[in-house]
Amino acid sequence: MIFIRHLFFIVGVFALAPNTFAQKPNWATYKPDGTIKARGVSDFQEGKIIKTEIFDSDDRLEFIEYPIYDKDGKIIDTKRTLPDGTPWSYKFCVFGAASFGGIEVMKEDIGKIQKVISQIDTKYPILEIVFLSKDHVEVTTGIVKGPLHAAGRIHNLKKRGDLWQNANEEGIFRSWVS
Repeated sequence: MIFIRHLFFIVGVFALAPNTFAQKPNWATYKPDGTIKARGVSDFQEGKIIKTEIFDSDDRLEFIEYPIYDKDGKIIDTKRTLPDGTPWSYKFCVFGAASFGGIEVMKEDIGKIQKVISQIDTKYPILEIVFLSKDHVEVTTGIVKGPLHAAGRIHNLKKRGDLWQNANEEGIFRSWVS
C-alpha cells in the first residue's frame, strides 16, 4: 500500500533533480587503465536516435554514427562518417586515431594491424581497434549475435620499427563473452 509519505518522497526526488531525466543521454567506455576510450552523445527525434557523435578522451570528434532502422523501428545497421562527412571505410570502430592525426594519417598502420590480426586470429573478425599510444593497440575480435550472445578475443599489438607484432606471451590471449 502506498502511503502519503511515499508520494512526498517521489515528488521530492523529482523536485530536487528536475533536469535529471531531460538531459541529453551520454555514455562513456573506458580503456583498461581506467582512462576514457570514447564518449558518445546521441541526438533523438520522436524517441529514436538520429545520430551519435563519438568523442575521444580529449573531446576530439572521432566519428559519427547514424542508425538505420527497419520498417518496425528496430536498428538493423549503422552508417559511420568521419567528422568532415567522408564515409567510414572500415567495418569496425577505431578509437584513439584522432589523437595521432586522424584516420587518414593512421590508415597505413590500420592496414598493417588488420593483416597481423588476420594471421593471429583466424576465428573472429575485428570489432574494434583502440590506439593506446602511437605504437600500442588493443584489438577486440569477435562475433556479436545479441546482447547476451557474443564472444571473442582481445589482442595487444606493439609497433617495433615499421612492423606491428603480437605483444602477448606466446599462446596466451584474453577472451571475452557476454
